[in-house]
Amino acid sequence: MTTPLKALILEDLQADAELMLHELRRAGFDPNWKRVQSEGEFLANLAPDVDVILADYHLPMFDATRALELLQQRALDIPFIVVSGTITEESAVECMKRGASDYLLKDRLARLGPAVIRALEDRRVREGKQQVEERYRWVSENIMDAVFLLDLEGHVVFTNRRGEELTGYPEAEQRGRPIWSLLVPEGAAEAQRRLQAVRSGQEVDPSFETEVVRRDGVRVSVESNVTSVFKDGQLVGRLAVVRDISTRRRAETALRDTSQRLQTLIDAAPVAIIAMDEAWRVVLWNKSATRMLGWNEHEVLGQAVPTIPDHKRAEFDAAVAQNRRGVATLYETQRRRKDGTLIDVISSTAPLVDARGRVTGSMGVLVDLAEQKQLEEQLRQSQKMEAVGQLAGGIAHDFNNLLTVIGGRTYLLLTTLPEKHPARPNVELIQETAERAAVLTRQLLAFSRKQILALQVLDLNTIVASIERILRRLIGEHIQLVIEPSATPGWVKVDPGQMEQVILNLSVNARDAMPEGGRLTIRTAHVGVAEAAARTHAEIQAGPAVLLEVRDTGIGMTDEIRTRIFEPFFTTKPAGHGTGLGLATVYGIVKQSGGTIEVLSQPGQGSTFQIYLPRVEETEATSPTDAPAPRHIGGSETILLVEDAEDVRDLARDILGLMGYNLMTASNPVEAIQVSQDHSGVIQLLLTDVVMPGMSGRQLADRLVADRPGLKVLFMSGYTDNAIVHHGVLDPGTAFVQKPFTPDSLSRKVREVLDAS
Repeated sequence: MTTPLKALILEDLQADAELMLHELRRAGFDPNWKRVQSEGEFLANLAPDVDVILADYHLPMFDATRALELLQQRALDIPFIVVSGTITEESAVECMKRGASDYLLKDRLARLGPAVIRALEDRRVREGKQQVEERYRWVSENIMDAVFLLDLEGHVVFTNRRGEELTGYPEAEQRGRPIWSLLVPEGAAEAQRRLQAVRSGQEVDPSFETEVVRRDGVRVSVESNVTSVFKDGQLVGRLAVVRDISTRRRAETALRDTSQRLQTLIDAAPVAIIAMDEAWRVVLWNKSATRMLGWNEHEVLGQAVPTIPDHKRAEFDAAVAQNRRGVATLYETQRRRKDGTLIDVISSTAPLVDARGRVTGSMGVLVDLAEQKQLEEQLRQSQKMEAVGQLAGGIAHDFNNLLTVIGGRTYLLLTTLPEKHPARPNVELIQETAERAAVLTRQLLAFSRKQILALQVLDLNTIVASIERILRRLIGEHIQLVIEPSATPGWVKVDPGQMEQVILNLSVNARDAMPEGGRLTIRTAHVGVAEAAARTHAEIQAGPAVLLEVRDTGIGMTDEIRTRIFEPFFTTKPAGHGTGLGLATVYGIVKQSGGTIEVLSQPGQGSTFQIYLPRVEETEATSPTDAPAPRHIGGSETILLVEDAEDVRDLARDILGLMGYNLMTASNPVEAIQVSQDHSGVIQLLLTDVVMPGMSGRQLADRLVADRPGLKVLFMSGYTDNAIVHHGVLDPGTAFVQKPFTPDSLSRKVREVLDAS
């Protein structure tokens, strides 16, 4: 039985064509054929129903390489076999690269039949695979979730349209890149850990939640379900189905934000205050609840209330039912502590209701009857201070806005007051006080790791040596200072001013621990990654590290104190002797510098603070340079000023107006975009706050620069976020002025940005 075969033969010799047809018939084919010699004939007969093309490599009017090119242009999948009397190996390889299925010499035509059979089978496999891929693509394109097919190395092989929409990258740009490159750092680490576990044969939970970083920098909360792909029993890849859960996360975040605001207000209360969501899981647990019941908030958040004894369960369920109906309850009952003991309490619960009147949870208050009087005596203790620590970054932002206005207005006022004016001392006092307050906000920013770092590659030994004289004056003559530098330079990438602050704060802490005198030792050393990791049990960048050790022979501390020393406002000193921010500042600076810190101490045996910083190459060392000051700080350029805080906006407008600039103002990004669209003239500079509702300053700048390519941008903020800063370092090419600014510093920075090439 023969197989029909439609063949297009590109051959100038009829005899050679007949030999090819003979071999095809001998291989079981019944050829329906057409011989052509020119490009026009070839194109006229080139059709999708052609089964095979047999082409001489070189013809007087036409050749195989041109035929292959035309076949590619028509996008037809037709087996193409080069049959030539003479062909070099290089020419044959070139034909194969251009899409030929095979090649053979005319004196070996016995290979033609098997070659055609093989080429047809290859096409059948390709078509089958294409059909499967098309069905798979249809399914993947019509589901609501993003689909990512990954190879064994975690690289993207395929993603659907939803995957493009989710990430902002077209499939072509995603193909070949690691899936974790699309995730936030913590999600990337988890994805790599899971892939490694799967490759080593471990069982892994298929689902986890993380955030995708879109092409435009926006973070999208996602839920990922990842399964293994097998072929012939072998693991060949992973399939990730990713769902956008931003809406759900926003709802959860809104609930958490509400809980945090409540926590700030009620953490100083002398009663246990517990909030629950609509599933009656704990979402708020104040300090008094921890003191009264024993569990800390990290143990109970997101869990069912653990305090209900079995014999009071029905009573509690009845109260829950009342709350669900929108009814408050008040009753005397018992609650179980973490240690198992029971306490008598008064329980008061009230439903939490949203704007639509729907019950979304419950707020409960527990009063320990045995300790009620004692709690009243402890009212308004250090809870408010701890609340400030929890909200350090946000407070610094608002506080810096206030300080900007206070400092800026007093600066302007002083320029108008004569030296002998009776009000001048008071105004100067206001300015000095504002400057001291600015120091406090910098400490809060350091703790919350939200300050801008001016990173330089420096020798840690040099930093220590540069402040040795200050240290000796600081600790006093009753304490011996010993400095033990490493034998070779310890190159680290740090902000020198911040690292000096770390050493000074630790030295002050050591001095206060040695009131009767003692020895303070500051040591630097080179350590290996394994040693650093073993000692700190914390993450540190790959590569060798530099150790900064500050050791004293003071009174030491208990384990209880040691575990709390980095908390903001925690101090063992008497009232009025320190803010409790010194070590919190150290902790924030070290972490923001990519390092880690460990404390070793026992009562009566002194304390040792060990800081590990990633070591860098000496070739990266930074040479100190002084930026040239602007020759003048005024100008006549047009500036678009965007600031949501009205007082700060008015101050900046007045300052720059006095400098001669033409100011346009907006209170939010949407208004700024409208102002820009309505202004037909040139805008030389966008001066914008970073943190604003709805749209960040970075997003606004990107939008306006796209419309006005020559627009220069200067960001200002008292609280940085990932819009312009990563790990405390400004994005390359980003101009920034820190709040609180003075009229002089703002004017100089504006002029500097405008004059920059």
